[in-house]
Amino acid sequence: MNSIIRLGAKVSVNNLYFSNTIFNVSKPSFSLLFSPTKYYSSDSRKHNNAKELSKDSTKDIKSSNSSVSEEIEQPNLTLSTSRKPIRFTSATGFLQKLFKPLVPQYQSIEIGRNIYSRCSFSEEQYDRFWLEQANMSPTFQSWFSITLLYVWLCLTRTRTMENSKYLKQQLVDCFFKEAEERIRKTGIRSGKIVNDSLKDLTANYFGYIMSFDEGLITNDAVLAGAVWRNILSNCENTETLYLLVLYIRRQLKMLDDLDNNDFILGKFKFEDIYLLSKSQTR
Repeated sequence: MNSIIRLGAKVSVNNLYFSNTIFNVSKPSFSLLFSPTKYYSSDSRKHNNAKELSKDSTKDIKSSNSSVSEEIEQPNLTLSTSRKPIRFTSATGFLQKLFKPLVPQYQSIEIGRNIYSRCSFSEEQYDRFWLEQANMSPTFQSWFSITLLYVWLCLTRTRTMENSKYLKQQLVDCFFKEAEERIRKTGIRSGKIVNDSLKDLTANYFGYIMSFDEGLITNDAVLAGAVWRNILSNCENTETLYLLVLYIRRQLKMLDDLDNNDFILGKFKFEDIYLLSKSQTR
């Protein structure tokens, strides 16, 4: 009596695979489970034909796949002849890197003008304090010494800022530019005389700055000596000397508390020393 055996798994017979195939075999033929190759050895022609059919079918499948791929193949896209197309981002980065060192210099020009616009004093302050109380003469040298005091105060503030080298240079340039204009307004036309005068003023500038810096980092006695030598050489009143030293310390404190943005925009104002002197005498 024949019995039905289902081969659920793939069974290899001469490199052929049969899956989920039902075979009708007799009882003595249970050796199929153990030696399927021996059982099918008598029908080798069928196996060979099956191999050829399988090979032909795979060839047909490959040929059909290649034909389909040829039909859906997209045309090749060609680029321009240049190997490296121009990228505007890289060009922009190159320009930024090239001109980046110059940016602080150009920015400092406007900042220097803003700061120097505050290095001035009113006519009342000039007449009531500097001429009357400090006993200074109304000359160009008096203007130079008083204005340089405010320039020095601003220079001490710029030392704590980024790119202070450019800021200090522009501030000093604005100061000497006005000094040259004032010299020419006196009627001097000779360029040699103007240049010689500016050289003398430059020497006075460096001595002035060094003496005031020494007084700043030491004590009020040294600062008072710098004030007397450079500004109040004709004044014999010690109260005026004390008042000016106090005024300098107050302005340094004001600049130290000032925000950087307000400072570079020129949004500050020095205290009127004449009003301070009036309040101290009361």
